[in-house]
Amino acid sequence: MLEYFVEHHQWIGTVYIWIYYKNTGLQVGKIGQNGRSLELIGTEEENNQFVIELPCAVEPTRAKLNYKGDLYNLRLTAVKNEQRFDRSSNHIMEEVVSKWMRKDLVKGPFTFYCSCCNDQLICSKDYTKVRDMPSEFWAEFMDYWHCHKPHSDTNSTLSNGFDNKFTRSVVPTVGEICLSDSFIYIHKDSLNSKIVYDYNNVFCNSCKQVLGSVNRDGSIGFKKWCLKAEINKEIETIDISNYVLNQIFNELKAHSTRLFHIRDNSIAMEVQVWVFGFGSTISFNNSHLLTNCMKILYQRGGPPNGPQNSQNIELIEVDEPNALSAFISRLDDVNSNLPHDLQRMNEWKVGYISCD
Repeated sequence: MLEYFVEHHQWIGTVYIWIYYKNTGLQVGKIGQNGRSLELIGTEEENNQFVIELPCAVEPTRAKLNYKGDLYNLRLTAVKNEQRFDRSSNHIMEEVVSKWMRKDLVKGPFTFYCSCCNDQLICSKDYTKVRDMPSEFWAEFMDYWHCHKPHSDTNSTLSNGFDNKFTRSVVPTVGEICLSDSFIYIHKDSLNSKIVYDYNNVFCNSCKQVLGSVNRDGSIGFKKWCLKAEINKEIETIDISNYVLNQIFNELKAHSTRLFHIRDNSIAMEVQVWVFGFGSTISFNNSHLLTNCMKILYQRGGPPNGPQNSQNIELIEVDEPNALSAFISRLDDVNSNLPHDLQRMNEWKVGYISCD
């Protein structure tokens, strides 16, 4: 019996393969004609041949199998894609984008439903404009956008005008949809009878599920994980754990930090996350495939001890109930399926989470 795990790291152009095989004598056969498969040959007594499907084309080379105990491993070089490895542009970072952004909604007619009762809430025919917001946390990035900050001076008409211009909210107009990584914003005057709201929250009128919140600027923010989308006749959902993933990615873009202390004070949960790489594709035994993954090292508890303390540690406070626990569960699920020797790197657990 042969089991394996394949890991393709686009940022270094390398494919790693780990193979669990109880017998010695496993050998590398030929690489398929298109470079996307690898043949392995078992012992002569068993006369077995195995074919591993690869997530990308690899260079035709004589690969060497290394092994320790029952775990074999080998390293292959991915066929170079000029755009992918162009150092002048970070194509991998550009690909780690959220679902249900403008690029998705313009593909065809779209409808958003309540994830609980499937009532139709938002339909493309009722909106004339769709746009992406600058960032999930655009207001916080004001410090980075302006080297001369707006200041308040009640005696200066010019200063007041500058403050008003650069500190007002990004508000959708009636008939317009604004999209961030985790939320869909519309003007409250665009709501139909399927949606009701009070001073704080917006609800599905049929099942009373909380869908989002009411903002002081007159906009309604829908949480994407409370909705179900039909885009160009394809049904999609978003897991609540993406709320944490989006915050990590926004902090990466803003500060280039790789080490995070993430906590949810409401349930006294905290975890350390070390983003190890982007754009990985992993597969288990030709069946379980995850694409466009972040490779993440993580551990429960407060800030770690050791050499990592020399890095900047970014604090992320998660205010959405169940989002952090769902995020950790996704990492744990992948970690439990890794070969035992790959489940940990020193005191860190190893996990992957897909950004698709």
